[in-house]
Amino acid sequence: YTDPENNNIVNGRDRAGIILYRTSLVVGSFACALNGITMNIEGLGLSVEMITNVEHLSNMVFTWGILCSALAIPNNQRGFRAKNAEGQQGEGEVDREVEFHAHPGVFDRNSTWPTFVNNALPYLSSLAIVIKLINETLSLSIMPTLDEVSNEFFISAVCLREIGYFGAPYKVEAILALGLVFISSLGLNEGIGFSDTILSSLLALCLLVLSFGKVFEPLQDDLHPNGSAFFRDNAM
Repeated sequence: YTDPENNNIVNGRDRAGIILYRTSLVVGSFACALNGITMNIEGLGLSVEMITNVEHLSNMVFTWGILCSALAIPNNQRGFRAKNAEGQQGEGEVDREVEFHAHPGVFDRNSTWPTFVNNALPYLSSLAIVIKLINETLSLSIMPTLDEVSNEFFISAVCLREIGYFGAPYKVEAILALGLVFISSLGLNEGIGFSDTILSSLLALCLLVLSFGKVFEPLQDDLHPNGSAFFRDNAM
């Protein structure tokens, strides 16, 4: 619940979810950047074993960071204008006052595509985590492929969510990250002159900008799409 008199109030559960979402995104983006760095440090005197271990660790942290960020996304909340008993806006009521209620579910008929993506992500990430744990327990050889597909899917989904919630003009880095994932998934990087190292480095940069940019966003802005109203209001 967000108090209509003070829309900066966010309940404890949502606050924890938003902080975990943003923290996991930062950790995942750092791990992605570290993975990109390991591709460029061969021949600098470090042992192959050490480089391999760092690369393995960064890949693992990157995968879990993206999965945890998707899992921690708070349920969308939608607003309804405060009305009097007759269903009309009463005298003296401020037009921007709203009550917020938790979104009832993923497939609600009033969902827009950003809220659908937002509400579906925790369920999808939960499924992905269960599959990952099963495969790690059984030590199946398809794990690297699963991690790669999972990373690309959830990076794309999180970027789409951010674009839908905050607006494309304020999430250019998310659009670029989507493009890079698309290029990587279709194997088009060589055709446009991008090596795997360049592609990984550019993706890491986009994710770093995306994750650290969220430090400046009010917590309540992650509860419902508002097109970066905070930045627009402060720019006026």
